[in-house]
Amino acid sequence: MSRVFISHAAADAAPAARLATRLAAAGVAVFLLEWVEPGLVTMLEQENALTTASHGLLLISRATMADPAVREEYAALVSHARAGSGRRFVPVLVGDITDAELPRFAAIRQPVDLRVPDAYDDRVAVLLRALQRPGAGGAGAGGPASGAPASGAPAGDLSRRAPGLASGDRIRIVLLAANPRGTGQLGTGQLAIDVEAREIAEQLLLSRDRDRFDLITCWAVRPTDLLQHLNRHIPQILHFSGHGLRPGEIVLTADDGTGRPVDAAALGELFRVAGDKIRVVVLNACWSAVQARAIGQHVDYVLGMRKPITDQAATVLAAAFYSALGFGRTVPEAFEQATAALLLHGLAEHDIPELLIRPGADPHLSPPH
Repeated sequence: MSRVFISHAAADAAPAARLATRLAAAGVAVFLLEWVEPGLVTMLEQENALTTASHGLLLISRATMADPAVREEYAALVSHARAGSGRRFVPVLVGDITDAELPRFAAIRQPVDLRVPDAYDDRVAVLLRALQRPGAGGAGAGGPASGAPASGAPAGDLSRRAPGLASGDRIRIVLLAANPRGTGQLGTGQLAIDVEAREIAEQLLLSRDRDRFDLITCWAVRPTDLLQHLNRHIPQILHFSGHGLRPGEIVLTADDGTGRPVDAAALGELFRVAGDKIRVVVLNACWSAVQARAIGQHVDYVLGMRKPITDQAATVLAAAFYSALGFGRTVPEAFEQATAALLLHGLAEHDIPELLIRPGADPHLSPPH
């Protein structure tokens, strides 16, 4: 597992937290100073994280090099990168800094540019691939951890396993996310998928049975990625977060970063040929009931939406659903609690979600055999 230290100026706390949450949801152990737990010795934890991190990210804005603490962390990160062992120092561009204002150390490297909101998901996906690449200081995406997470890892880090609980005894959730550029042309807008992923991670972490679940997030998913993710991760729960269109299509990401609709028939065939281990599919997207019916021929439980649903409602629904599963509730019970949560939040969309149940389906989740 990659272990990442994020350095940033005080003025960039918000973009740092957003990036850290995204990386943590993808299974990266992240050290962010604001996430140091109460009771720990801040300076010792920070020093330990600096020396043990496999990679260092420096968020660069106009405020960066005016912050003395950032200058010290930058020197340490560069020193560790020069020491070898596959460690990387990665500049990450945020805020309003222009290319002409970049410090030389950033200009001569290949930075990750997060300044363009529409390209945020795609560029975080590029960063994740670099951090998780085998031989680049980590074990590779989905590989065995090379050591314990850096101290101060966030609440969203679900990589810590209970002693004696092997990966085959756990329930794997794969979250497929697609939020392509130009979705306004499809009649939809940009979604807060990172917030939804964070809420799912946090609710699982806070649940009684947290050690039974693994959450794997896959960003900017393309049609060509679907079979690969299913074959590689073999999930018991597949969660799609993104856009849905009224004709019964979900919108994935094309190679150029724009939207690529995939129809219900294609999704049904996908689950027929590759979904034999999947027990539950959650389609957290507008107009996804059509796709749910196609998938429901091959999967025990499929949760879809009859109509458009707001970001807030989608996030509340998902958080409550996985929280209930984390406390040992059956799938139908978790669905009922999720719709009740919409009512408790005063959201009128409680009648939009729909759970399809295949005859004879076992309501209890169990690890794969």
